Amino acid sequence: MNTYSFTDYNQNHVLKLHWPLKLVILFVLKHYIPGIILGLNTFMMVGMEILDILPKPLKDFTHDYSTPALLLLCLPTLFVLTAAIKRSLSTAPKAGKVLRWSWQYGRAILLYAVLLEFGIILGQSLWGLKRFNEIILLILYLDLMIALFLLKSPRVKDIFAQFPITDKEAWAQAVRENTLTAYSNYLNGNEFKEYAGEAHFKMEELAWTQAITEQTLHAFQSYLNLNIPNKRHSLEARQRLEELLQQQPEEDD
Repeated sequence: MNTYSFTDYNQNHVLKLHWPLKLVILFVLKHYIPGIILGLNTFMMVGMEILDILPKPLKDFTHDYSTPALLLLCLPTLFVLTAAIKRSLSTAPKAGKVLRWSWQYGRAILLYAVLLEFGIILGQSLWGLKRFNEIILLILYLDLMIALFLLKSPRVKDIFAQFPITDKEAWAQAVRENTLTAYSNYLNGNEFKEYAGEAHFKMEELAWTQAITEQTLHAFQSYLNLNIPNKRHSLEARQRLEELLQQQPEEDD
């Protein structure tokens, strides 16, 4: 049973990132906030204004705990973020192996990031290497909650299991399933379909086989209703349909 609605999917027919997962990715990348702020100050002259409005505990955290080690720890998450943006674009099927790999293992990357951060910050605090305050306590708590969320959320698992595939991969998948629904799904969308002609042929073949096997009004009408050009058995299907319609009153009597 499908638990998602049509609006949960993007133009590439893969699940969109919901807001909890977006917040998780941004949370993991929080150690880059100082660099972003300094960049804004350099290029837009607004970075110092942003720094002024940040709470002092948060500024202390970014100053004391955003170490080179944690910045390196968050680096793989940048690839996850890039892959997340890429999979929402029309060019997603052309994404390279690095982005595909980053997305395939994205859930594990985020999970390891928050758990390692938890260990590093907790260790630094216990050994007295860094100051322990309410912000640190909040970060540690959020790390644990996010880890549980990543482990237990079925939707997160489903999101990371999907990345837009190439036209060739989509066609191979349709052929493996070899159903009317599979070929129809392959043809959905506005992008160019290299195997559209073969998909139409396969759909007609399946529908016609079903019609002559069942020999019912519904089966022949379904064949005629197929949205494909130049159906080869249209004339015979109409004749069979007319014959069945003529026989129907006799059966009712």
